[in-house]
Amino acid sequence: QVGDQLLSQVAQRLRHVCGGAGFCGRIGGDEFGVVIARIDDDRAVARLSIAIIDALSAPYQIDQHVLHVGASVGSAVSPIDGHQSESIIRSADLALYRAKDEGGGVHCPYEPQLHAKAEERQRLEQALREALEKDQLHLLYQPVVDATSGVITGFEALARWTHPELGPIPPSKFVPVAEEAGLVGQIGEWVLYAACRQIREWQDAGYSLQVAVNVSARQFQE
Repeated sequence: QVGDQLLSQVAQRLRHVCGGAGFCGRIGGDEFGVVIARIDDDRAVARLSIAIIDALSAPYQIDQHVLHVGASVGSAVSPIDGHQSESIIRSADLALYRAKDEGGGVHCPYEPQLHAKAEERQRLEQALREALEKDQLHLLYQPVVDATSGVITGFEALARWTHPELGPIPPSKFVPVAEEAGLVGQIGEWVLYAACRQIREWQDAGYSLQVAVNVSARQFQE
């Protein structure tokens, strides 16, 4: 109920900021759309976006609750960023995701490379799914050394992915994709079992070593 009242107040503020300059509507969830029929100058969209962010970021009083929310804006302009309504909405949506990736509370206009990045991410996700099916991941073990004695006291298991065509893909690139696609739990489970198998081999050879395994924030929450 509080959430519904919050959305209602957000809509009121949005309509007040836009005034007669644009038509506002709720797309779904916590996303709203603003359509501006005519743009007088190149900075009009940026000025309106900043005004929207400032208005929606002010505190809300609902019953006994004081709520604070943030706002991010992505924008697209026709015909430069799309001729049809669907393409314009998609362009604005890609710009919105970029604004969120930059920490939120900002306005990002659409840029052509955003579309290319979205397609690259989709291809990377598909390739990662295939990598899990075809067992293309492997572990590297970074030694943990006692600084005083120089003795190896253990290892840190590091997941690595070498694509048959793209070559080595760094974790900084495939781990965020895995988290967004819901694959990080599956990868984490594979890493844990692979590390345990390696530990067993070392134990059978007479070595007693500790192995650290990294866990993603998403996996830890789950």
